[in-house]
Amino acid sequence: MMKKLIVLAMMLGFFVATGFSQAQEVGLCQNKKTGAYRFATATEIKTSKCAAGYTFVDINQIGPQGPQGPQGPPGPKGDKGDTGPARKFASVAVVAKSGGDYTDPVAAMADLSSWCANPCVYPSYDHCLLKIMPGTYNIGSNTLQMQDCVDIEGVGEADTLITGKVDSSTTGVVMGASAELRFLTVWNDFWQGSGGSNAIAIYVPDTKWMYMKNVSVMSRGPVTNAYGIYSLTWGGVTFMENVTADARFGTNNYGIYGNAALVSMTNVNANATGGTYAYGLYFGSPDNAMPNIEINHSNVTANANSSGGDTYSYGIYNRNYGITMQDVKVTSSLATKYNNGILQEHGLSSLTLIDVVVDVTMANQGFGVFNANTGGNVTIDRSTIQASTNTVRNDNGSATFRVGATKLSGGGVASGTLTCVGVYDGNYASLNASCH
Repeated sequence: MMKKLIVLAMMLGFFVATGFSQAQEVGLCQNKKTGAYRFATATEIKTSKCAAGYTFVDINQIGPQGPQGPQGPPGPKGDKGDTGPARKFASVAVVAKSGGDYTDPVAAMADLSSWCANPCVYPSYDHCLLKIMPGTYNIGSNTLQMQDCVDIEGVGEADTLITGKVDSSTTGVVMGASAELRFLTVWNDFWQGSGGSNAIAIYVPDTKWMYMKNVSVMSRGPVTNAYGIYSLTWGGVTFMENVTADARFGTNNYGIYGNAALVSMTNVNANATGGTYAYGLYFGSPDNAMPNIEINHSNVTANANSSGGDTYSYGIYNRNYGITMQDVKVTSSLATKYNNGILQEHGLSSLTLIDVVVDVTMANQGFGVFNANTGGNVTIDRSTIQASTNTVRNDNGSATFRVGATKLSGGGVASGTLTCVGVYDGNYASLNASCH
């Protein structure tokens, strides 16, 4: 029935378009078998009767078109189209387990010229970025060599791990440059298998201005020297913010080692554990240099706990550096021979401590702030020094050692020249002008 109505409507439209109207005699003949229509002849119209096999249809008796019916159901979903091209940024390469530009960060840096044309080149001084997606990337005995003006960025210290096994005193798992390293973790791991001589997680060479932010590093295993971060930056500076540096289980362990390096640290945790010598922070410089460094809002821990023989722990060791510390906690313990919170040697060195806590109470032969007979000047303000043997000790009679508004708790004050104002002991009893 619907098909018939559609055909009739189409023919009616034809009549209207060609000038026919209901005032004219118009008719159709419909085939009784096929249902097809044809125009009626004049005789058929006059008699209202079609030839045999046809039925006469009077057009003038067809009413107006009815309202539109409801929409039918949607058709089947079409096939998925082809995937478009991946989004690509200029001067950026992505390292990922899958779907990135590279699967190996070392290979990405070796292919630098293909995605970073002119880093640090005058006059544009372009900067580029190597983005390392989540995963553990074991680079073996290779070194991830950073390049000036090419930052390396992970997605978080718990998500992006670069690990290797590099035995060298002049490089590490990561070799620094004048660029920024951020949001990842670096391990030099000798824990499994044979040991080595030197394990350095991050090595910063001469003249580089390197930035580290939100980075965790660790070197561990049976090696002679384990270094979390080794900074050798003559003519450069190493900036650290929100950094954790850990060295453990070597014979000599250094959380952060500075060799004539200018360093700035904020929110840094430096830890050294095990072995014969443990240094949370070690700063040493030749006699003709005195780099100045700042340490703020940080924690430093040294625990030398070798199973046999004499062991030595140093929270901070200073040789020929000018060090200013504010809001820092230093802990040294577990050594069988000496535990030093802060030990300073050599005449060009100096220490300024503000709002600092030094804790060497849980230790044998514990010294809080020890200025050796070659050490430089020391100033301590608004701090707490706790140590089992000597809280403060000045063995250099020509050095100025001043203590103000500070608590000295535990062991006594060793003989030596000290100037003290507003200083008190663990029982809150005032000490005199020489801290006695």
